[in-house]
Amino acid sequence: MKYRITLALDEWCIARMRKLSTLWQISQAEVISRCLEMAEQSHSQGKEITHRIHSVALLRERIQQRSLDVDSWIQTARNSRC
Repeated sequence: MKYRITLALDEWCIARMRKLSTLWQISQAEVISRCLEMAEQSHSQGKEITHRIHSVALLRERIQQRSLDVDSWIQTARNSRC
């Protein structure tokens, strides 16, 4: 390890960290590293989902502005894939 730090955690966090350390058979420092990595991945996936939802909302808005028949548009798109 490159760095040594001191953390102030409550009993609940310490117990969970020790439990994960035992379950995963890794050090407590590695538990923190893995949890940080999982949090980062979760955050980036959340951003991706938010972007997709925004894109769908934008598409719906544009379709409504053009007064297009959405069902007809979906059917045309499906037919073009075949």
